[in-house]
Amino acid sequence: MTLPGASNRIPPPRSVNVRQLAWLLAATVFVLTRVVAALNLPVFGAELVHLSGAWQASIGVDDARFIPTLFQGLSALQLEFSSSEAGPRVMAVGVSCSVPVLLWLYRSALGHDGALAILLLLAIEPFSVAFGATASAIAFDGPVAIWVLLILGSGRSNKLALAVSGFAGAVCGPAVLFVLLAWLSVGRTRLTLRTLAALLGGFIAGAGLASFGFGFGPVTPVVPALSLLAAGSEQAWSTGTTLDLVLLYSTPLLLAAVVAVPVAVRRRSPLLRLALGWGAFALAWALFSIPSHNPAAAAGLTLPLCVVTGFMAPRAVRAIAHVRRAEALPLLAGAAVSLVLAWAVLADWSRVERTGDASEQFRLALYLGLAAIFLAVLVARPVLRPALFAPLAFAMAALLLPGAAGLVAGGTSEPLVSPISPAQARKLRDLAVARRDAGEGDIVIHPSLQDAITWPFRGSGVVVVASVAPKSAAIVLWPTSEPAPEGFVIVEGNWALTRTIRAPTADLLDSLHWFLDRNTVASQGVSISVYTREQP
Repeated sequence: MTLPGASNRIPPPRSVNVRQLAWLLAATVFVLTRVVAALNLPVFGAELVHLSGAWQASIGVDDARFIPTLFQGLSALQLEFSSSEAGPRVMAVGVSCSVPVLLWLYRSALGHDGALAILLLLAIEPFSVAFGATASAIAFDGPVAIWVLLILGSGRSNKLALAVSGFAGAVCGPAVLFVLLAWLSVGRTRLTLRTLAALLGGFIAGAGLASFGFGFGPVTPVVPALSLLAAGSEQAWSTGTTLDLVLLYSTPLLLAAVVAVPVAVRRRSPLLRLALGWGAFALAWALFSIPSHNPAAAAGLTLPLCVVTGFMAPRAVRAIAHVRRAEALPLLAGAAVSLVLAWAVLADWSRVERTGDASEQFRLALYLGLAAIFLAVLVARPVLRPALFAPLAFAMAALLLPGAAGLVAGGTSEPLVSPISPAQARKLRDLAVARRDAGEGDIVIHPSLQDAITWPFRGSGVVVVASVAPKSAAIVLWPTSEPAPEGFVIVEGNWALTRTIRAPTADLLDSLHWFLDRNTVASQGVSISVYTREQP
């Protein structure tokens, strides 16, 4: 029965906007990788160094590891109320998670698909995940650099935006400073006296606050970005070198950049030109840092690479769509089969950790030669050349995803997560403090271990640093290379204040073995000896 005036028509189902669904999925992946990594990762690397510096600043101790970026100042403030790394990490994740919102707001300047591709790359890029989820001095660098890039590159910047950008360049790390330098170098915006005054005014205000240490540390003229550039070369923020980490984690982005940058240079987009300029400064820093133990330089390079590659990705997809599939697919299939067979040979060699005999070497050369022939035919035909973007995209995903997944899972076999402050070090601190508080004597640390105990022994009260253990000591932490202090007996156990994960870059087989089985490199403790007073 139908009431008068009622319609029997069923309303059509609402259509699902695929693009919006893709944005939601990419943003969810971006946020989850940061949140889960922040929950699972140990305190490590640059974060360990900079949290140690922030802790020292919070208790009024001058320390070279405290570099007064805005994040370091806020971290020191939070550590006055809680000794946990959780507060600074929440702050880092919160700012990092503004990136999807910002890319969505500026999607018209980047192109809808380009902005989405940038977000997807940043969501799974290992350096972005690691530094976006942890509390190093450059935790704000990535998100703020992208903010400044989009504000200046979109052409919508006013005097206030310029002043804020200048302020950010003064209180953050090198990445933001590089964006400002790129804008001054290659930006098409006409530089007026008022423009420069706004930018310089913000920069001077930020540098002034940093020079006062944001209320922590000594009062001294400083530009944090320049201090971080120097500290990254002098201090060890990772076990592997910058080159090791770039080879292990950034190779797919470098390969994509080799393809994307020459095409991008010919585009007339001001935003893309600014990203390329940023990338040039970041590349110079990474090249200068090759022998250093500085993951920040590698992370600084991957950010503009993600932006440029993501910006150009839609163009590559459109080019693939116009390829003559009937001609390209057989060549791609032949190259893929040949490379899979070559991969199988290399995988067998990596498992036994040696190269094969002459027949196996011949097979490998044959497979690689066939793959080269198939790919050469594709390259030689301009109408088929865009088909190469498809295997390149597959290779990027295959190489980036395991690194991001390893970090989200806790980084137990990721060289990027090294050196580590293990939970055992905090338990050792609790044992030492309990004995001291029971009236058994002082906690004594050898001078060579002074920096290593800063973070795990935070909040421990007075700790005596001495090269000769006094008789009044209750517990003594000593290098294993030094003779046992007189009058003390060793406490049995495998004690370590830090653990390291070696970079598997001895040769190609070493790296390949790690890629196939991440567990081939596990963390190893940097052993120390623990002594207690000998009982009469």
